[in-house]
Amino acid sequence: MAQPSTEYLLDDHPRTLFPLDLTRIVIEKGAARVHQFLKEEVKPFKRKGQPFSPQVHCYAAKHGLHLRRTLKLDPAADLFIYDLVAANRKHFKRDTRKARRHYGYYFQAGRPVSAMTAYREFKGDLVAAEHTYQYSMRVDVASYFNSLYHHDLVDYFGNVGWSQDHTVALGRFLSEINGGRSIDCLPQGLHPCKALGAAFLHIVDRSSRLRSTLVLTFLDDIHFLSDDEDAIAADLLLVQRILGEKGLSLNSEKTTVTEGSQGNLEAEVEGIEIGLLRVRQEWIAVSGEEREEDVVEYETLSDEQTEYFWGSFVIPISRKPTPSFS
Repeated sequence: MAQPSTEYLLDDHPRTLFPLDLTRIVIEKGAARVHQFLKEEVKPFKRKGQPFSPQVHCYAAKHGLHLRRTLKLDPAADLFIYDLVAANRKHFKRDTRKARRHYGYYFQAGRPVSAMTAYREFKGDLVAAEHTYQYSMRVDVASYFNSLYHHDLVDYFGNVGWSQDHTVALGRFLSEINGGRSIDCLPQGLHPCKALGAAFLHIVDRSSRLRSTLVLTFLDDIHFLSDDEDAIAADLLLVQRILGEKGLSLNSEKTTVTEGSQGNLEAEVEGIEIGLLRVRQEWIAVSGEEREEDVVEYETLSDEQTEYFWGSFVIPISRKPTPSFS
């Protein structure tokens, strides 16, 4: 029987930034040998053992011509981080607090919850909250994964209940895959690494000094809602101090504060986006496990959704001036 980490990796593999066939084939055919290699040669939970190989730095496309810098793991390192997070899945639970809600990248009944489902729930709750509260603020952590310091991650998970062996192994892994560099050590695009990154941001919403009535978080996208404008302003300053202690900062271009009718207008737009997500989710679910495949039938978008879609994505075509023959 396949180990939980093997199933976890193979299930997540098609959704990663660089889903190479080599990794899939090695894990499908030789996961037991890779586990044996980790246990007998690398010995990640002991002081003596072969180090993890420094991994390849590579780049994934973002908006425009911007690039996302990350590490592409070899099959052994890949399986190790899935194995480590799967072994500690009880520490990645659904946040049940009504006023401080986290969405996505947690485990339920031993399995990772669909990120698409969690994101839809997050957007739905956000729309409802923006209709309820007078003020809302959205902040985004600048270059979050590229700015994380591996000792901060290790200390955090040691404090939330991981065993000493597992925290030491996490520290070894993050340091050695990055050639000894402490910053920019957490690979992107892998579910276990997203789970680690999402959990670490509890340093923000678990602060007893937050004054906003409601805080909603999806990974590093954080929203504060309140009827008190001063509470929003105070929390903006507080969050910057909390993050600053970990060498992190906010993306000032993505920090937005809305009030009253402006917030309601944004909520209406969010509502349209949720509708589009539902249409996409229905046909994604047909193929199973959120993979894109051709389908025979598509649901027709409403006039409102069509207008929003084209208004958001169509780039105006520049026209040359009509020549004059006078």
